[in-house]
Amino acid sequence: MAKDFDADDPLQLLMQEWAHISTWFWSLLLGATLCLGLVQDSGVNVLGWVLLVSALGLPLLKLGPTLIILANELRKHTRSHDAHAQSDSDEGPEAPQFRR
Repeated sequence: MAKDFDADDPLQLLMQEWAHISTWFWSLLLGATLCLGLVQDSGVNVLGWVLLVSALGLPLLKLGPTLIILANELRKHTRSHDAHAQSDSDEGPEAPQFRR
C-alpha cells in the first residue's frame, strides 16, 4: 500500500489493499485446509498449521494501519464539517484575547 496518506483518495487505496488481503486470506486458508485435510504426512501437517496461522494473522497485522487511516479520514471530515459550520454562523472568528 502507498505510504502517502494524503493521496487523492486514501479510502479507495485502503479498499484495494483489503481486497488484496482478502485474496491472500482465502488462498492461505484453502492451502491450510488442503494440507490438514488431505495429506497425513507430519511435515505437510505442520505446513497446514503454519498456513492457517498466517491466514488468521494477516488481517490482524493490517488492522493497525487501517485504523490509523480511518481515524485520519474521520478527523479530516470533522474538521471540514466544523469549518463549514463556523463559516455559516453570523459571527466572525474571534481574535484570541491576551492579558498583559
